[in-house]
Amino acid sequence: MRPAHIVFALAMLVIGSSRSFAQNGCVRLSWGTCDPHVEDKFFTAPTTYKLVVSMIGVSAPNVGSDVQIHIVHLDMPGFRIYPVGDAWRFDDEGCQAGRLSVSNNALSKFCPAMTGNNAPSSSQYSIDASGSGILRLTTSYDPFTPLAATRYTVWQVMFDQTHTNVGPSPPDKSTCGGGELCEEMIIDFAHVLATTGQTVALTTCESYEMAPFCPQATWNGGCTPPEYQPPPTCEELPVSTLPATWGRVKASYR
Repeated sequence: MRPAHIVFALAMLVIGSSRSFAQNGCVRLSWGTCDPHVEDKFFTAPTTYKLVVSMIGVSAPNVGSDVQIHIVHLDMPGFRIYPVGDAWRFDDEGCQAGRLSVSNNALSKFCPAMTGNNAPSSSQYSIDASGSGILRLTTSYDPFTPLAATRYTVWQVMFDQTHTNVGPSPPDKSTCGGGELCEEMIIDFAHVLATTGQTVALTTCESYEMAPFCPQATWNGGCTPPEYQPPPTCEELPVSTLPATWGRVKASYR
């Protein structure tokens, strides 16, 4: 009998020690490639820009993954958060509605897909109270055992910026302004669901001195000047393994 598909009902951001890094693996955001890491992308023309979510070091047999990415526009100095421009309003009410697409297919033979058979997936883009973008990506599949030494494609995220312009949006919103603004892509959490029923929280693959904002990818150079060095460090996301609450795949998949 084929195992029933299961998917995260609630993702838990947990506090833990980075000593588990090698055991649990890490997650990376990179523009257009799994490896090497391409952290930054500039808006050079109205076209589609691809952000790749990949994982390496994962060895636990698993049946799903859950990743949440925050897209944040900061005002420096002061770390004040401002709403993202229309160019990043991929929510249902935004200027770019319907122009975001995702895939969990392999980017290349060197970066195979982190998925087993029968893999329904779900993507949700929303705007939080601060005006920042939230991209939630979940998938479930039949049991899959990765190789720790292999970097896997988890998601390819296609941001269709073919209707984006520099400067403000025109009154009729025929194009979406703010393509030249800086943005920070921050991983809120990245989990895989082990076949044991536990969630395994991954760290980030790169380290940054940017607490509390830890960008894994940036747009137009990012919003924080390189000379900024706050006292706290932000080397890795929390790592832990805890029991999770799970539900069956429902109509949220599309």
